[in-house]
Amino acid sequence: MIGGACLKQVIDNEPAIIKGDSEGVHQMRVGLRRLRAAMSLFSTLLHDPQTAAIKAELKWLTRELAPAREIEVLMNRVVKPLKKKGDVRRTGVLALSQELAEKQEAALERVQNAIESARFRALTLEVAAWLETGHWMNPEDDLVHSRGEVPIQGFAADQLGRRRRKVRR
Repeated sequence: MIGGACLKQVIDNEPAIIKGDSEGVHQMRVGLRRLRAAMSLFSTLLHDPQTAAIKAELKWLTRELAPAREIEVLMNRVVKPLKKKGDVRRTGVLALSQELAEKQEAALERVQNAIESARFRALTLEVAAWLETGHWMNPEDDLVHSRGEVPIQGFAADQLGRRRRKVRR
């Protein structure tokens, strides 16, 4: 269920990206980050080549999205406030703003090309199939299989306790 919700968030933001909406890039990245975090949370059950291949493709897509979002954040958090202060010619903010706008346009085009690619379509279909019928559902390793039989309440309590201790440290 968690994976499905994450995949839906990724796919739902495809139209926004095609239109050039930078918020779509951000939300798709959030969906990918959530999916990768869920995979990390359940990593004890996910030791198979199919999962490894999907993780690699999710990293690819994350790398494709990163520059567009990073430039957007830089422009909003640094350049726009400097422009509001005025005297942009002397400080070079105008030149920086123009250069970043060009880089942002190129980065957004890169993202659009990525999500319009056969690789992206294959990834989304592969993730959907993996969530429904992936190798992780019927592991051959007895130890991994036994981990999958642990009730979710116990698993969640163990994970939360482990992560709470990690945060305290």
